[in-house]
Amino acid sequence: MAHSNITFIPLKIALLGIFVIFVAIIVLFSTMKHHKKISEKNLLLRWLVIASVIIVVFFQIFSLIQQYKYLSEILDTMLEGKFELAVETYRTSKLRNLENKFSIEFNPEDKKESTTDIKLKYKSDQLSFDKLMYKVTGLAISGEKLDINELDSIYNSFLINDDLQTEYAIIVYSIEADSVIAQTADINRLKYQRFTDRKEIDNQREAQVYFSSPVRFIFQKMFFYIALSGLMLIAVVVALVYQLKIIFKQKKIEQIRQDFTDSVVHELRNPLQSALSMTELVENETFSQNAKRRNEVIGRIKGNLSNLNQLINSLVERSFSENTQQEANWQLGNLVEFINEIIENTTILANKPIRFNTKFTPETFNLAFDHVHLPNAIKNLVENAAKYSGDEVAINLSTEIDGVFFNIIVSDNGFGINKADLPHIFTKYYRGNSAQKKYGFGLGLSYVRWVAELHNGHVSVASVKEKGSKFLITIPLKTN
Repeated sequence: MAHSNITFIPLKIALLGIFVIFVAIIVLFSTMKHHKKISEKNLLLRWLVIASVIIVVFFQIFSLIQQYKYLSEILDTMLEGKFELAVETYRTSKLRNLENKFSIEFNPEDKKESTTDIKLKYKSDQLSFDKLMYKVTGLAISGEKLDINELDSIYNSFLINDDLQTEYAIIVYSIEADSVIAQTADINRLKYQRFTDRKEIDNQREAQVYFSSPVRFIFQKMFFYIALSGLMLIAVVVALVYQLKIIFKQKKIEQIRQDFTDSVVHELRNPLQSALSMTELVENETFSQNAKRRNEVIGRIKGNLSNLNQLINSLVERSFSENTQQEANWQLGNLVEFINEIIENTTILANKPIRFNTKFTPETFNLAFDHVHLPNAIKNLVENAAKYSGDEVAINLSTEIDGVFFNIIVSDNGFGINKADLPHIFTKYYRGNSAQKKYGFGLGLSYVRWVAELHNGHVSVASVKEKGSKFLITIPLKTN
């Protein structure tokens, strides 16, 4: 039997590893029941998926190793069997060359000597006829000249016939001296040496084959199995990546939802609390006797309630519009009038100085656009410029013509936007690092993008931290 120095993972270790991972999965499942937050469940689910992949990969690797071991053992057996057959063929060939030179007669009572005197020492009383003939043949051909090339040719032809070609070297030893007397190649050039048992050529010589581990041959036989395993592993990895993306997306959605809820609560609570506080003043008889102060407080209450109503309407309007309106309601109008109204309202409501710079092309005074949504989009950009800026801010509003497109530009010298936030600012409910310091819904810029797309256009932004931002709304130029 051929020998190998390749070591394989014991089955007990493999089963132990699988058992440990299985127990870990059970622990994870039981732990998930006690975690209510999505993020905590997602974290546990991620580890569960990773553990499952480890099990699959472990099984695949272990299965491949066992398959390789099985094929390797079969191949070793076949190579040794072919060499034994080659030696038998070689002995038969040599025996045919001697068939006219001697005769063998088995007659214990006949004392006549044959052409060749044969002496055998019996080491067993049960020596079979086949073994006896094997010994006799070996003794008969022992005087023949060794032809290792013939033996090599016979063995090689057997390997070719069975498609078992691999690098090998035949070594012939002297039985008496136990030394090498001939060889077909240097065994040191063989990689990952394996060898057969020694086979007796005659009563003076025996042969053995050293061969390289036929890894390439084995992998050719395992190609379909390896390819299938590879596809399974790829599918598992793709599923893992997809699962992790879903997990991270859910985590992000949870964070956005939490931020949105906090912002909504804060934005709605402030005007409501102010209105309630001022209502208590009105209820005070002494305070109510002063008609001027009473009317001033009532006006503030109305203002707070109006702001509250505006916030609610803003949420409802944006949600309703984005889900139902598929195209702009194109109407001719003077966009400058809408912009001037936005500038006036922003100046009144702002609690800091704002300097507006405007520059409009003639087309701005007679342009087709959605009279509800486009002004609202511009208003969002102006309000953001005022909100995310220092004690003083300069806001530039301008329009320009670019071929068949109409550009609306809103720029400021405010805080600017972090580079990491720029790719996400138009995502619904997303709020960047700067925005976290201010309360809001995270709907403004996503609404601006929707309005631009509603007009078959787009919106872009350029921003430098601490130097300001520049927003560009581009829509098709329509003047009729």
